[in-house]
Amino acid sequence: MIPKYYIIIAAACIVLLFLADPASATPIPVIIRGSVVEMNESAHTVTLRADCERYSCRYNVTGLFVGRVPNREIFSRVKPGEVVEAVFKDWIFQITDPSSGYIVPSRDTHNIRQWYTIQSLAHGDNGTLVSTELFGDPGYVDTPLDAGYRVDYRLSGSAPHAYDYATFPRDTLANTSVRKDAEFSRSVVLATGKVCRYSDTRDNTTITIQFIGGYDAGGMEGKACPCADYHIRVLSEKDRTPLAMGREEESAAPHKSPSGPLLPVLVAGAMILVAGFRRMQE
Repeated sequence: MIPKYYIIIAAACIVLLFLADPASATPIPVIIRGSVVEMNESAHTVTLRADCERYSCRYNVTGLFVGRVPNREIFSRVKPGEVVEAVFKDWIFQITDPSSGYIVPSRDTHNIRQWYTIQSLAHGDNGTLVSTELFGDPGYVDTPLDAGYRVDYRLSGSAPHAYDYATFPRDTLANTSVRKDAEFSRSVVLATGKVCRYSDTRDNTTITIQFIGGYDAGGMEGKACPCADYHIRVLSEKDRTPLAMGREEESAAPHKSPSGPLLPVLVAGAMILVAGFRRMQE
């Protein structure tokens, strides 16, 4: 017969699994800021150096990261040395240390396989960072588009053979919304490769949006997205010089541990295991 305390420990562990942050059970979007180190057009890759001690990052990772670009438009628009915001996906325990929030430092380049978003950064009117150009999925970034533009989407179409960001079904449609405020709201359905363009005469800005492709993730959105690929550019009469290393830089925000609700769960689990071992020794 199984001892009663074994059953209690097993039940407690099951409860902890349900209480744990769902992000621990699936790869999550990781948003970082850093400088472009290398652009390899033949390999379709970009290498970035994360600089989360100087620029605020949601996860304070360090080191070099290389991955496939969201789309080829980036090679004619972004240059080495520029500071960008970028998104990749990974398991939370692969990239963070629950006690400090930092990835384990390494001299090796981390191959993250795929960049889901890379966006160019510049200083806005009030000195905060804005994005002047975006390559990839606009739904998983921290820095807003310049001039207050916001782009949302809803995808429809046939189910993909695999949730692969490099190969999209050709029949995917993107119901795309462009907003700034209550007075500026536009909506358009874009097929793969199609472009739309909107202007706001109030501030003489223009936004161009090309839908590169994507797939309808359906109920798998939480695990399969980012799943849309756009090229978005905001044009303004104001001087929006791309942020680059060596120029005036944004102050870093205080570092915070990304462990969130995971830390108390881990502590509680350790206490349960210790109690179980003590019972075994009695």
